[in-house]
Amino acid sequence: MIEILVALVISFLALGALYESYLAILRAKKQQEKIAETNFQVLMALEFLRKDIELAGFGMPRDISISNLTYEEAISSSTCSPDYFNSSTNSTPKPIDLGGNYCNNSDYLVIRSSAANLDKNTSRKWAYTYYDGSGWRITSLGTLDFSTNDRCVALDHQKSLINWNFSCNNFSGSNISEIYYLFGINDSPLRMPFNRVDYFLKKPSSLPYRCYQATYELYRGEIQHSNGDVNEQPILDCVLSFQVIVGRDTNNDNIIDAWSKDLSSLSATQVFEEVKEIDIYIIYQEGQRERKEVFDSDIIRINYPDGTYDDINIPSKNYRWKLIEIKVKPFNLEDIKL
Repeated sequence: MIEILVALVISFLALGALYESYLAILRAKKQQEKIAETNFQVLMALEFLRKDIELAGFGMPRDISISNLTYEEAISSSTCSPDYFNSSTNSTPKPIDLGGNYCNNSDYLVIRSSAANLDKNTSRKWAYTYYDGSGWRITSLGTLDFSTNDRCVALDHQKSLINWNFSCNNFSGSNISEIYYLFGINDSPLRMPFNRVDYFLKKPSSLPYRCYQATYELYRGEIQHSNGDVNEQPILDCVLSFQVIVGRDTNNDNIIDAWSKDLSSLSATQVFEEVKEIDIYIIYQEGQRERKEVFDSDIIRINYPDGTYDDINIPSKNYRWKLIEIKVKPFNLEDIKL
């Protein structure tokens, strides 16, 4: 009898050890799955940012002094008040705008271009048009031709805005010796002569269960031409901080000599001429909560190129916190005549 009891105890201990090993393997598997999910999200978010920044200013006018130009942009909303960054309708809009520490203790990035619209094929279309003696001919410069409902802006070779909110296929220029450039914006009536996308942090109604409660979602929001509202989509979960700094060349020698965390005081001309690089820093949570502490510091320091820094407090050491940096050069701000 005693031998049987001893055997049972040994069996139970062995089973318990096996079960504990199984739980450890299961937890590790789940953690690795969440880490892989996070890494995939990070790659996607960085690609969105890179594309939008590189195309900032594409199809944008440098001069909007056509008569009676009025347009609207973003409406006021609970999402960090995007209307704060609206352009004045009597001045050239900025291709890039930035509010330092503007929303949820993080920065707010605004990008304008004809291409800043992922939902519509129209924003991927552009062409030039010329008068051939019998009429205006349109030649596509992309892989897609304009459709019946496509709406465009027209620029001359000086990048002055000639017309906007017209059917792309029905353009007629006022100067038959001029070559005009047409940039597709949307497939319905335009609210503004460009597309606009904003990047910001926001707390959704329900965070993913794996995220620490003090984190946010990084959103990419497009301003809608139909009503000025923000069509916002989360692109990265569990973000603690989103910081942006802009490198500027203020004396036209192609060397960055100033760094800015806020562009509200700059004119559109200054942004077009001076901005050479945009550095983005994202602190995010990798994977899910660990049972024990895995982070050995109370802060993560973000070191900026100008020698300044931000110390971001870490709310819990039971999470794997990561800092990622991306440097992007906007290729479409140079003053190259069309």
